[in-house]
Amino acid sequence: MLTVLPSLPTEKTMVTARHFANRLAVQSGNKNLRMTIVGDVRFEMRVPLKALRFTAIDHDTFCFAPIQKTVAGTAVNMAKAAQSLFATAVIAKIGDDELTQLIKDHLNRIDADWHLIVDAQTANGLVVIVRDAADEKHGGNRLLVSGLPAPGLRISMADIHTEALLIQQSDLLMIDGYSLLSQSGREALMAALKLAGGADTLRCVDLVPHNIHELFEYPELEGFLGHADIVISNARTLAALLGERADYPLSKAGLRPLLEHVRRLCLPPQYWILRFGVGDTQETVILRPEREPIYYETGYVETDDHAGFGDRLAAWELYQILNHRVVD
Repeated sequence: MLTVLPSLPTEKTMVTARHFANRLAVQSGNKNLRMTIVGDVRFEMRVPLKALRFTAIDHDTFCFAPIQKTVAGTAVNMAKAAQSLFATAVIAKIGDDELTQLIKDHLNRIDADWHLIVDAQTANGLVVIVRDAADEKHGGNRLLVSGLPAPGLRISMADIHTEALLIQQSDLLMIDGYSLLSQSGREALMAALKLAGGADTLRCVDLVPHNIHELFEYPELEGFLGHADIVISNARTLAALLGERADYPLSKAGLRPLLEHVRRLCLPPQYWILRFGVGDTQETVILRPEREPIYYETGYVETDDHAGFGDRLAAWELYQILNHRVVD
């Protein structure tokens, strides 16, 4: 019997994801699978500009907008999305200041096992996210401004080895590229990937930030991606890393050269989950070695709830893959 999971982002996604799920043996989220997330925890201020696009700003501009204050970050967002599907644990480093207890109180309301490393030498990370107005071609672009210092960039190999058993006993390790932005973070992520690989824990890499191609050359990331079983990426981000053209919005036809390039890489990932189309999220293709790609729409354009959309979608996809794998 086909069960549509309650965590899907929108009604439209349920319809299109049901078509996707016909290729899967689906069961309800009984949390029999264990996911460990390594990511960052920060205090965010989110600002949606409902009537203003960044392209219209060429001078100092004043406007009113709702400003939401929240505890977020890659680890928090994924934990929220995964908590109804997985037994979730999080490894993250936070700072030590007036926000620390507020952050801990917020995290305790999420159904996850929090393994927090408090760095007494660092304040908590602050982020401002401004999303401009959406139109028929864009779901709204985001300007993400991250403050320094950022405790997540100070996570170390020693921090990871302290939690080695947790990683080794998990079914899935979920990490992202933000920690690659520091030497300590790069060493920590590679340690986590190797621990997971040695224990047959499935490894998923979320290739963010979306402008990572401006920060690294592809050869610098090849070793990182080579330790992953699943890679999730914006298709245009991956195309830029690989030197492929990818116009916006990227169409299915425009995606073909990138898919051919990815197949030629011969990297270990069993699954490449690539987002494309409007908002770089409206469509998804799942690419697997020597198998036909799976395409489906996500419902991104139809929803007003864009915050955390990609995490909810990724959690659902990973649940399907871990339970039964994708089949034709």
